[in-house]
Amino acid sequence: AIDALTPSRSYQAEFRSSVLKRYGRRCAVCNMKVTEVLVAVYIGDKRRSRPVVPRNGIVLCQTHYTTFDKHLFNLNIKSNFDNMRIIVAFQRA
Repeated sequence: AIDALTPSRSYQAEFRSSVLKRYGRRCAVCNMKVTEVLVAVYIGDKRRSRPVVPRNGIVLCQTHYTTFDKHLFNLNIKSNFDNMRIIVAFQRA
């Protein structure tokens, strides 16, 4: 399972800037491009995935970040250098 982790305050601004630059200024799920509501989310196993680096991040809008953080859906990320495919799996209540 992939967990969301908000980087510590000292790295938040730099992490957000780097992730937005690396993956584009749009939500990976809905393509929203309103920068003010975009969140750079660190994904991975919180216990094993260190350090917090942009290649382990994803851009989500505030709505998708909140639902992801509450485990209402999962992200299955398939990546092969040039292409990243995200499969969204909504959880049933």
